[in-house]
Amino acid sequence: MKIIGAGLSGLLAGCLFPGSTIYEKQSQLPNNHGAILRFRSPKIGEALGIPFKKVRVYKEINYTVGGTYYNNINPTPQIQNMYSFKVTGEYRSRSIGNIDPVDRWIAPDNFIDQLAERCHIEYDSRFPYGESGGVPAGHPVISTIPMPVMLKLKFHSLAANIEFKRRPIWTRTFTFNETVDLYQTIYFPGNDTYLYRASFTGNRLICEYVRDPAEVGAMIPIKQFGLESVIAHRASEAPGTHQEYGKIIDIDSDIRKSIMRQLTVAHNIYSLGRFATWRNILLDDVWDDIHRIREMTRMDSYSRDIALSEGK
Repeated sequence: MKIIGAGLSGLLAGCLFPGSTIYEKQSQLPNNHGAILRFRSPKIGEALGIPFKKVRVYKEINYTVGGTYYNNINPTPQIQNMYSFKVTGEYRSRSIGNIDPVDRWIAPDNFIDQLAERCHIEYDSRFPYGESGGVPAGHPVISTIPMPVMLKLKFHSLAANIEFKRRPIWTRTFTFNETVDLYQTIYFPGNDTYLYRASFTGNRLICEYVRDPAEVGAMIPIKQFGLESVIAHRASEAPGTHQEYGKIIDIDSDIRKSIMRQLTVAHNIYSLGRFATWRNILLDDVWDDIHRIREMTRMDSYSRDIALSEGK
């Protein structure tokens, strides 16, 4: 199997398709998932033989107006809409809608490296970007390339009159000492800060912003989590990350499915991942999609057409 892109989706596919080649245009692992990464179940870790840690995650909404902090805020329609507009510029359903405690599974810190060690990756690859780097006929290809990029590269006719809306995000990660071991998330729907979400995973605090904190200043919510200020001075900061496709807005479901079906039927390209399928999903969903792709590559054309028509 040929796999385009060595992000998390591509690496997971490489592990589930032994003997595959992953083509990555960068010279090293992109590791571009700077935002919080939690799993809804242990199934991926169990399948790969990589132990995940089960944790209980607690959530809160921090709403501050005019310097006054309001606690015990519920995700009312007003709060949900404020948050949605802050992160996407539109009013849509977002994760802030449910702040009940949940069980989640956390992968080890070197999870990406462990996945990469199991895969054959060709870095600095121009496939399929170069003039002669087209998709070979008759051979299935898994693409994690964002849908609008794929259409612009090879399939201009499919992209007519489709607007792929997205918003970039910036993240900063702070690592504290062994006195901190928390699994918590705080949402910030208000306009008093460009920070929109902050999450503790063990002793790491991941802060997510709608603007570049290097330019507008970075709020670090130590007080909001109830930590002593002396703890903050002992934290180390990792280099910040920027995700151009941080938040995406779903396109019409029928149009999205039609594009994916045409890519598969006409060119044997299977779209995988949030950006390639242009829908808001988690890695648990990506794992399920990989299994569906594996099943479809073994089907005859008629059965595959039926499976594609029933896809999500």
